[in-house]
Amino acid sequence: MDDIQDCFVFSLEEVAVSDFENGLRQISEVGVKALSPGINDPGTALGALDFLTLLLIKRMQSFTPNCLLDENRQLRVIKRPTSLEELLYRFLTPIRTYGKADIMVMRKLLMCLQYMLYADRCLNAHSNTLWRQVLVIRNDAQESIQNPEDREEINKVLEEINKLLPQQQKPVTLLS
Repeated sequence: MDDIQDCFVFSLEEVAVSDFENGLRQISEVGVKALSPGINDPGTALGALDFLTLLLIKRMQSFTPNCLLDENRQLRVIKRPTSLEELLYRFLTPIRTYGKADIMVMRKLLMCLQYMLYADRCLNAHSNTLWRQVLVIRNDAQESIQNPEDREEINKVLEEINKLLPQQQKPVTLLS
């Protein structure tokens, strides 16, 4: 029993270094809090999106093993890593929800996905997941962003995103 318990680390405190997803959550929360009416600091939210993008790209490019072997190469633990789709939903959605009326936040969210698509351009392993997330942001922008100049800025990013999508992928329609 002691040998088995020695294989696990339990902590009452959150340590971002030991848990990738916890770190993403903390960065996402900083972005959401920065968008709150009491703080109203969209620059911090944009910075949080930059950090999230870098970390999500690293995650996309990393090999995530789904099992652990012992010293004799015997299967001991099967892991189910969180999918990119789930990570995007859990950590970008709160920022999108709080910032959907802010053109700079919506533009930055789309640019983040544009950078992820660019990073994925050789393998196209995540293009469907990223495309779906672009559609969600585009739909919120369609409803929330009314200024014609702001809509044109969103469309410029969408045009660049369409250039990065694989040919078999349906292009994202521009804001009307």
